[in-house]
Amino acid sequence: MLVTGTPSVPSVDAALSYVVVKPDRGSGGEGEHGFEIAAYDEHEVRLGDALADPLLWTTLTWGGPRDRLLRSKLERMARVATWVNARLGVIRGDRRKEQHAIVERHYLDVKA
Repeated sequence: MLVTGTPSVPSVDAALSYVVVKPDRGSGGEGEHGFEIAAYDEHEVRLGDALADPLLWTTLTWGGPRDRLLRSKLERMARVATWVNARLGVIRGDRRKEQHAIVERHYLDVKA
């Protein structure tokens, strides 16, 4: 990733320009290595966003703004581990507790 800037103190709302450099696989012969910068590889991000998000550059290197939005939505969701012990499913054999909501529902009877 290549980030460009100027030697002045920017505001938090200032835009940082960055370019995601990709390897050029179609160049020359065997053993030659290069990189390619296409017009659609240049992007901007607010300085405030860059300062607030420690994973911003990693996300933008491998993805784009949509991936950043997806990551932020996933971070706000509950973790799977919080649901593991909360749901035990149907415990057969407890005749003292009536569960009218599950009457006539199908289930898979598998021995673990």
